[in-house]
Amino acid sequence: MSSADKAEKIIRDIETIIRREAAQSAVYLDFEERLQELIHRKQELNEDIERILLDLEKLYHDVDEVENRRSRFLLTAPPLRMPGAAGSPVTPVATV
Repeated sequence: MSSADKAEKIIRDIETIIRREAAQSAVYLDFEERLQELIHRKQELNEDIERILLDLEKLYHDVDEVENRRSRFLLTAPPLRMPGAAGSPVTPVATV
């Protein structure tokens, strides 16, 4: 093994030891915990946005359905014929 290869192996061994130690350090564990918390918050926000979009879609369909219905009608209320009465109830009829 050449001296360059030996030096490279030593550097890789040192790098491996540093990574192992860093993975067990409190800073790394804190980072991992915060990262998981941020991922969880992002997922909650995505679920909220998805729920809002579904509500908007439902509202859009409701508005579209109402828009396509007839919105005008004629209300007539002819009186009932009651002989000898001094007033009579009406019969309301809505014509669409």
